[in-house]
Amino acid sequence: MRTVVVGGGLLGLSTAFYLAREGHQVTVLEAGSRLGGLATDVEVAGVAVDRFYHCILNADDHLLGLIDIAGLSDQLRMVPVKAGFLRDGKVHSISSPLDILRFPPLNPIDRARLVWSLLACRRVKDWHDLEQVDVETWLRGLSGDKVWETVWKPLLSAKFDGNFTRTPATYIWSRTVRMTDTRSAGGAKELAGHLVGGYRVLAERLAEMIRDLGGAVLVDHPVDRLVTEAGRISAVTSAGATFLCDSAVLTTPLPLAAQLLAERDSHGVEEASRTEAIADYTRAVREVQGYLGVVCLLLMLRRPLSQYYTLYLAEERLPFTAVIESTNLIDPKYVGGRHLVYLPKYVDPDSEIFAKSDDEIRDWFLRELRTLHPDLLDEEIVAAPVFRARHVEPLHPLGSLGSIPPMQTPVEGLWLGSTKHFYPRLNNGDAVTRLGAELAAAAHAWSRNAVAMERVSA
Repeated sequence: MRTVVVGGGLLGLSTAFYLAREGHQVTVLEAGSRLGGLATDVEVAGVAVDRFYHCILNADDHLLGLIDIAGLSDQLRMVPVKAGFLRDGKVHSISSPLDILRFPPLNPIDRARLVWSLLACRRVKDWHDLEQVDVETWLRGLSGDKVWETVWKPLLSAKFDGNFTRTPATYIWSRTVRMTDTRSAGGAKELAGHLVGGYRVLAERLAEMIRDLGGAVLVDHPVDRLVTEAGRISAVTSAGATFLCDSAVLTTPLPLAAQLLAERDSHGVEEASRTEAIADYTRAVREVQGYLGVVCLLLMLRRPLSQYYTLYLAEERLPFTAVIESTNLIDPKYVGGRHLVYLPKYVDPDSEIFAKSDDEIRDWFLRELRTLHPDLLDEEIVAAPVFRARHVEPLHPLGSLGSIPPMQTPVEGLWLGSTKHFYPRLNNGDAVTRLGAELAAAAHAWSRNAVAMERVSA
């Protein structure tokens, strides 16, 4: 079965690998010059570093399994990390259950209610009911008004650019379950990790394994057109070449997927009902809304800023969502002995911040960071690049589960996978590779059935 996978990010590469392992003759087409998508790295001051911060948790079973299959387990580093919470100008550790039970901004009763709300998340086994409850209503009911105002509201406001009113409770449920699964066997330490060299190493290894299995992985190959024959995918055109196929998987952003579906090159007699179904599906893909973009200042420093990997911010005056000091996770020796601090701001994709210059963002973020670290000197900053992406974190408004288009499209043999299909999982490496396995399994099952039907017809 000849299968084309469009997109060379971790989603496309993991999908392609699982298909190639099942015997598909796979071709991966990546529009950019490098593999990995948002997980690609960049050279800063002569050192390869992630554009955006990433971490692997010991709860990421699927991702860890794929890393093992890829023979990269010896490149995995898992370490204890600490988290802090900034409130009213003071930083409080929330690195352990005991820290939370001592959390100074709350009185003992409210601390107990905060712990209760975390435990309540753990006890939820069927998340579907939470999809119909907004996150504020659910958290106020669990933890009370004081905990809501002190902890949950500022964190959600920072994450969702001030607009979380239609966010379902599934968001906090999924996040809490994943984060509380990071505890070590003794329960006291939070563990997180990384691959030496970053996700780029995994992307390159997946590409190598695909080629070893007889597949092809091509960069600088943006897709021009989908070609169908009587309602079934038959080819994909890219960079002046035509790639014949029996099935295909799109892992592109949804707007591009909608464009490719709408502009497909259709041949043969196509049943009216299928034509209508494809048009309806294309419209549904185009109408899917809801993403957060990100603007992120990366500071490469000559010294560390703090002991915390993540500093959560309950200060609305600060323009960034959190302070992520990734070299409290990644040993500085892997990044040229430097220290890396990420200052992300999650925003609406149409936010006016995207019109600001890098210098404006850099000056603004640094000015506010120095209210937390007034001793940070200009000569301690090696580099300070700004990175941007408009569609990073998928949003799922209250009750929108039914609006996510199915992965199997009405074009026979064509599949679609996107960050929207992670739901209720959050956007992370484990969710990406897990969806890749699900896409591959579904596409392979269809192909086996299609081959069987052709044999019967013959």
